[in-house]
Amino acid sequence: MTLLLLALNLLDLEKLALAQNAAYQQAVIQLRIAEGQRQQAGLYPNPSIGFNSEHNSPNPAVRWGSNGGFLSQRIVTGNKRGIEKAIADREVDEARARRDLARFELTGHLRRLYYQALGEQQSLAVREQLAKTATETAGVFRQLLNTGLADEPDVLAADVEAQRAEVRLSQARLALARTRQQLTALVQQELGAEPLDGDFFALPALERAAVWSLIEAENPEFTLPGISIRRSELQLAQARQARIPDVFARGGVRYNRELSEITRGAIGPEGIFDLSVELPLFNRQQGAIAAAKAMRARAALEPARVRRSVDSRFAEVWQAYEQARTAAQRYQREMLPATEKALTLYRANYKAMSGTYPNVLQTQRTYFQLQEEYLETLQSGWAAVAVLDARLVSYNP
Repeated sequence: MTLLLLALNLLDLEKLALAQNAAYQQAVIQLRIAEGQRQQAGLYPNPSIGFNSEHNSPNPAVRWGSNGGFLSQRIVTGNKRGIEKAIADREVDEARARRDLARFELTGHLRRLYYQALGEQQSLAVREQLAKTATETAGVFRQLLNTGLADEPDVLAADVEAQRAEVRLSQARLALARTRQQLTALVQQELGAEPLDGDFFALPALERAAVWSLIEAENPEFTLPGISIRRSELQLAQARQARIPDVFARGGVRYNRELSEITRGAIGPEGIFDLSVELPLFNRQQGAIAAAKAMRARAALEPARVRRSVDSRFAEVWQAYEQARTAAQRYQREMLPATEKALTLYRANYKAMSGTYPNVLQTQRTYFQLQEEYLETLQSGWAAVAVLDARLVSYNP
């Protein structure tokens, strides 16, 4: 089989997809939102400044009342600000993990489509060759009919075979066009008519333990449960610390116009100062604490659930990869070479007038069928490789 010389590079397509894909860009923006919220979290409450007026009368003869200014401040207690900052840090960690998740999902989808298109390019080349050969075969049978070496049913069967080959060729063209349209939609940029660049026949040899180690280290699905557990613990601490009331302080200076019995004049400047706290009589955060405990219990179950899910999906994908690679090696090393040799021998015998053309035709049909089966097997293998490369092992062949 001839390897096509191709042009569109997978790495370039991935760069285009990451730059243009709306879902991934939304995840990137969500991370910036979380970083901004982290910057805001834990900032100390602003003080308030105001004007105070008491016991004033519009009657100018009345000599009492006071006017002045004050400054008030809420004093945060119980390390609430520190907990709020820590929760915001976990929100940033989650947003970063979800951005990575979106990137892996996008690149995994792109690679599956890319390798599918590579296979369809090769399948198109095989079916073009098959259609050409079937047309030539139909012509040969007409010549044999004229010389009395073939019957009319043989000619009709050859014509049907040629038409069938043309239909399958048309189907291959449509399949490749559909996949390229899907690639165009994913990268959100017109790809043109250039073929794709890649060695479709070089299915990589992967080592199970090494692949699983990469998945454990890089799959955001393993990161998110830990973030959720830590955040739930902080939320429980936040609910508990909310029972400690903050202190509200207010102080200022005002001028008191009330007459002093000592000086017989206005009392004059005086200071004011207030302190207050909320009494936790009715609201002691009972519901918030109960909800936070339940969320912590739920989060504690997530790591085991995720691991079971990923383990199961990995086993499915790895089995598909191993089956495809084993079968592809047999096609490449045994079945295709043997059938090609048999075809060469049958053609030589026919030319030497020591063999019949139906033998050539049957072996030729078998050879092309094996080529298509080989390509389908490689496509299945590349679909599994794309999933394993994406670290998410979400398999949907």
